[in-house]
Amino acid sequence: MLRVLTNINFICKRTPYKVGKEKPEKGEIGSLDNIYFEHIEAFFPFENYPFWVAPFEICANIGNLYFEDISVETKDKRKLNSLINVGPKSARVKENEYFDPYLNCKVNTIHIKNIRINDVEPENVTELIKEVNFNSLYPEAPSTGKGEIEKIIYEKA
Repeated sequence: MLRVLTNINFICKRTPYKVGKEKPEKGEIGSLDNIYFEHIEAFFPFENYPFWVAPFEICANIGNLYFEDISVETKDKRKLNSLINVGPKSARVKENEYFDPYLNCKVNTIHIKNIRINDVEPENVTELIKEVNFNSLYPEAPSTGKGEIEKIIYEKA
């Protein structure tokens, strides 16, 4: 169980490959169930990680995913566009891709309780949870990965 962190830096990069010229390493999606994130304080965006677009980015098949007592503070109190992204990730620098934009994943249920963003509890957190869908990311090497969320349960504090 993850508890009381002042900065979260999950690294899930892979060996970069040249889009359209090299095949990525063969990989499969993993699966988990009943994963809990509790009592976490995150400062976003993460220093030195410009490719992270949400504090929590999920690319795995997960049954139940729990977030409780989470505080996210954004730099200069700017608006947070996404709290949780479910689906593939892409980070391309010139011709190199650093993630797996072709992978599909699904989270059955996301349970959320007591979330605060810049010290404010959101009225509707579901608008901050995104399903990532790459219909055709790169013309020279189509990437069609997508994320799916079956259900979100939000309980305000």
